Amino acid sequence: MAVDGVRGIVTTSAGVRGERPRHPILERLEPEHRAALPPARSLPAERLVIEEQDEPRFFFLCSGSVEVSYTSTEGNGMTPKIFSAPAVFGEVECITGNPMRESVRAVTDCELISIDAPAFTQLTERSPAFTRALLWDVARRFEVCILNERLLGFAQAHSRLLNFLLSSADAHGVRRGDSIVIEREHSQESLAAAVGLNRRSVTRALDFLKSEGFINKEGRYFVLHDLERLRRLAGEETAMLHHRSTDP
Repeated sequence: MAVDGVRGIVTTSAGVRGERPRHPILERLEPEHRAALPPARSLPAERLVIEEQDEPRFFFLCSGSVEVSYTSTEGNGMTPKIFSAPAVFGEVECITGNPMRESVRAVTDCELISIDAPAFTQLTERSPAFTRALLWDVARRFEVCILNERLLGFAQAHSRLLNFLLSSADAHGVRRGDSIVIEREHSQESLAAAVGLNRRSVTRALDFLKSEGFINKEGRYFVLHDLERLRRLAGEETAMLHHRSTDP
């Protein structure tokens, strides 16, 4: 049985390593629904979703990583979530029928399968196992949103910055001894935009972290040291912005 409105996407960006992980939500689909998904096709590295402009679509992220962002009417941005495969996104807009509420950009090579809202509705109605797995994933991401709201409302500037750097390390980090290299380029401007702070606050927080030996920059990349102490310093409000789908 075919599922209408389905297309595959492969985006190319900076190198992703390793084999494609198993996808605990995609694999819940019955064989006939999975067989209806066409072969993936390639697209250039670019923003995948533009908030408030693109029509609702549902995405299976099968490999790679993406960053989710919001932009204010003044042009200020913020990055509340990082997804690494396996993951899904877009179900909220498919259910409500609204335009995509978040911008999404690939930050590594990514392989995605995308379906339009009617096809998503078909899957939720015809595959209870898929819908249960999706509900579990949505609940986990909603919990992250709750923790992130607490972080934004009550945490100090250095905690907000540390939260983003630790999440970025979890998504893009490569371990080197007791340290982790974040293989994702970040400037002070991009960090300020990501965590909703002004550049002066980010500069002060970075200066403090560098003076304590927690962080340094080697070329284009930040390097984090002593992660356990960094997590303690981030405080109780820490909310891991990095998400991967798991089994219930």
